[in-house]
Amino acid sequence: MTNWQTKKLGELGEWFKGAGIAKDDANSGDLPAVRYGELYTTYNIKIEETRSGISEQVASQSQEIQYGDIIFAGSGESIDEIAKSAVYLLDKNGYASGDTLILRPNSENNPVFLAYLLNSPLARKNLRAIGQGKSIVHAHIKEMIKIELPVPDRKTQDDYANKLDVFDRTLISQDVEIERMIELKKGLMQQIFSGKLRFKDDNGGGFPAWEKKKLSEIATITTGKKDVNQGNPNGEYPFFTCAKTHTYSDGFSFSGEAILIAGNGEVGLCQYYNGDFEAYQRTYVLQDFKIDGKFLFRYLSFAFQNFVNAQKQTSAMPYIKLGMLQTFPVITPTIAEQRKIATFLSDFDAQIDTLKSLRDETAKQKKWLLNNLVTGKVRLPQFKGKGG
Repeated sequence: MTNWQTKKLGELGEWFKGAGIAKDDANSGDLPAVRYGELYTTYNIKIEETRSGISEQVASQSQEIQYGDIIFAGSGESIDEIAKSAVYLLDKNGYASGDTLILRPNSENNPVFLAYLLNSPLARKNLRAIGQGKSIVHAHIKEMIKIELPVPDRKTQDDYANKLDVFDRTLISQDVEIERMIELKKGLMQQIFSGKLRFKDDNGGGFPAWEKKKLSEIATITTGKKDVNQGNPNGEYPFFTCAKTHTYSDGFSFSGEAILIAGNGEVGLCQYYNGDFEAYQRTYVLQDFKIDGKFLFRYLSFAFQNFVNAQKQTSAMPYIKLGMLQTFPVITPTIAEQRKIATFLSDFDAQIDTLKSLRDETAKQKKWLLNNLVTGKVRLPQFKGKGG
């Protein structure tokens, strides 16, 4: 039976306070440094490389840290943020800034396991309870060392840390593959919509040369009439605003195949829908297509979004004007080639969605372990050797 005991954080190792390293000193040299704000913005569970590097002079006024030290943010803007932590995993000693607290685990404890444990829901709940202050919340060592958490023996800690590390490495690998596929798709769309990559017809022959038409020649362009506050999150019909994710409405003003383009907010964002829906007054609604709707959606998602992004580089561009859409040029291959392009890109998206679903499942499994196994509610199976 695995030996779990309730222990105070003060029993797990030695505690220190960070010191020094002002914002202006964060890039003064090449000695690894961790500033408290970076625990919120840069690091998750592990610190395997540092964002900041400091000079020897700045380091002389700071607190040295070593491999396996767990760094806590000593202050935050809310109770939920207080004492966010990460474990320092660089072989080279570094330095921790003021407003940080440092736990140096003793030999009975695995630093990586403790890092996971200290970011588990149970630990976060206990840490929130010690936060002091109103506008800025602070944590203090004298309170931290009193917090109690279930902790197993060192071998079990090692097993848990290795298991969770496998999940982390898998998530990183999945993220890399998803990003690779997204970039590959961008490159293919550039080749396809520039005409450098053409499709063949069903007999292996080429399709005719492409024409260009104004968007107003191949679709009607209107806007929604509803204000955002007229939506209902529990409504029956999708309500497209200018956000990335639609909300819902109790009624609908539009039916059929449509492309929705955000006129402000997420300016230029294109979404495709076929059915009954509602639209915000600053969302453009394209319908009555004279070309394949799914092809047009793919083309606008690429070409019009690129156009909008380019405009953002030279101006604030807070919204889209109707004339900008009406005169936007659209390539018009034959319907047969349009459908081949749309199907190809749709299949590519399906592959990316599958990768994302696998990634989400991995993340859920890791979260389940953090919520249950790390807190001692669930035990890893104990395996016996051949002679056991």
